[in-house]
Formats: sequence, structure tokens, C-alpha cells
Amino acid sequence: ACDDGNASNEDGCLATCLVAECGDGFVQAGVEDCDDANDDNQDGCNEDCELLADYVFGQHDFTPCGASGGNGPQLNSCQQVYQTDWAENPNLYDVIDGVQRWRVPSTGRYRIEVSGAQGGVNHVGDPGGSGARMQGDFSLQQGDLLNIIVGQQGVISPQGNVANGGSGGGGGSFVWVEGSDRPLIVAGGGGGSGLRNPGAP
Repeated sequence: ACDDGNASNEDGCLATCLVAECGDGFVQAGVEDCDDANDDNQDGCNEDCELLADYVFGQHDFTPCGASGGNGPQLNSCQQVYQTDWAENPNLYDVIDGVQRWRVPSTGRYRIEVSGAQGGVNHVGDPGGSGARMQGDFSLQQGDLLNIIVGQQGVISPQGNVANGGSGGGGGSFVWVEGSDRPLIVAGGGGGSGLRNPGAP
């Protein structure tokens, strides 16, 4: 037994005051690559809590998976959109609070391209501004966990009308490695489409 005074399940002492160990279903940060609480060596995480993520991966477009506004996507929505085996494996892919988390399958150079979302359309149909677009090549290690936020298009002002009221700006897109204090790459979203009402002459 143990008691480290916190509710984290990612350190050496679980929230249940049991000593963390391989097979308990919780990933011990800095010690385990994964922990799926079974001894199946064919599901991406072996019985020694080592990641076996070297699956075939060419390229993939991460999207908001149908989400809009200020709320990010849910795991089941992205699984339905992506239709890939790795998206169904919790050791390789997850979505937490709208942030997509993808496990790098093999060590190498990866080209990452991100685009910020377009700003929202105003009440007379004028489109918002386009988001920025950035691209870079990065050296990643097998097992790295990438956090991915995909910007979502801005929404129209619900209280506005054709004489007054524009729309929100598009969301930015961000990619960073879990545990890093800086992003790999960022692209800002476009501005929302506004309306100018000069008033009566």
C-alpha cells in the first residue's frame, strides 16, 4: 500500500493507495509505454507494458470529426470518421477533452501540415477569413504521444441580423508532443466576417 496525497493514477501510487504496477490498467509516466491490463501481445501493448505500435502508417488527415463551435470532437465521432484499425486501439489513439492523442508508430521523420480554421460566415453570407497554413518536418520517436487540436470554423452570432452582428473567428490548430513545454507546430485561425452598420444618415 501507499499514499502520496494525490489522486493521480500516472505516478507510482494509484488513487486507490495501491502501488502502481504493470497490468493495473494505468500508464505510469516515465516507466510504462502503455498498460491495457491484459497479457495479449497482439493488441499494441504487450504483457510487459511496452508499446508495439509499429503498424503500417502512410498518411492521415486529422479533422474536427464533425464538431463545431467551441466544443472539440468526441472519440466515437472520430472513430466513425477515420475508419482505421489504429483509431479503435486505445493504446494508439484517444480523444480527451477535444484533444486528439495519437501514438507515433515508428521512429523517423514526419511531415506535419496544419491549417487554422476559416472564420465564420456573417448574416448576409460573407465568408470569414482563411486560416494560416504551416508545414514542417519533424523527427519523432516510436511511442511519442502527439496531442492534436484541429481548429474548428467560427460560428455566426446567434443574436445578430443582416444589419448588425458578425461571426466568430476560426480556431487555431496545434500539435505538440506529450510532456513538452512547447508546440511542434501551430496555425492560427481566420478572422470572423463582420458587419458594419453606420447608422441612420
